[in-house]
Amino acid sequence: MTALPNRVSPVGPGVVLDAVPRWFQEERKFAMVEFGKREAFFAEACLKATFEGEALGEMSEGPGGKQGKNHEVSWERIRVGNLALWLARQSALHVELVITKEPEPGPGASAMSGRFLETIRPRNRYSGVSLTSEDVVSADRLATAIQKVPRPSPVWTATRFLWLALTEELWETRYVNLWVAIEALFGPEDRHEIGMKLRKRVAKFLNEDDKDAVIGRDMVDDGYEWRSAAVHGSRFAGLTTAKGEDLMLISEGIVLTSLRKILSDPDLLSAFCSPSRDAFLDRLTRGFPDRPRPRVRRNQKNR
Repeated sequence: MTALPNRVSPVGPGVVLDAVPRWFQEERKFAMVEFGKREAFFAEACLKATFEGEALGEMSEGPGGKQGKNHEVSWERIRVGNLALWLARQSALHVELVITKEPEPGPGASAMSGRFLETIRPRNRYSGVSLTSEDVVSADRLATAIQKVPRPSPVWTATRFLWLALTEELWETRYVNLWVAIEALFGPEDRHEIGMKLRKRVAKFLNEDDKDAVIGRDMVDDGYEWRSAAVHGSRFAGLTTAKGEDLMLISEGIVLTSLRKILSDPDLLSAFCSPSRDAFLDRLTRGFPDRPRPRVRRNQKNR
């Protein structure tokens, strides 16, 4: 992280965006020897999580009510905070290295331990974007909502696969993970007519106006066809670099906009995490037409 915050800002329960602490600056030389010279050591800001316990490894409750070791729960909170910052505004802001600091280490023990965290790999079109204070406030709300999402649930699956997508460099893997997130939110439980239902559900959820929804429906259809090509190992003949980037950004946008909307509305979040999600989405798309398919002409006999 390179943007120095003007103040300590919460990014979900138990996490704050803050300046790099003094103790880390003082022990930076040791850390660079231990972990190598990495971008993280020159950052001016960090996501900081604190926890209590007699020792590392004690069990505590983490996001979604999941039990885990105290330091691992803190890693998860930081990961959620990082994802929420991306949801607030797409950027290259990321956590690369997680350092755990013990205030009073035992004899012969190190005051620091660390691990590398999966790093968000931004697309070129937003890699230079800077976040505002309003974005951080939005990220706090989103991270708070994510930490409360039930596990398992469609919304939790979508957030998890979005994270997996954002930390992946390979185009096919990133793209397929995005579509797993989209299908988790909008796919039918019985998997029947999944392509048709996906394009209608996504289009109507993101567009109140039917004319805009028709445009969105066709974009989703195109994206889903490329998703199927990636899943089934097809060669991407005709997929130019520009087209691939557009497909990726559209798919990211679908997940981002959908999760922002769902996480910001408790009623929507409840609907998407409930057994009645399918019925809710069917009501949403009732009366909205599917994309017409070209008619297949029968061969006519010569007269």
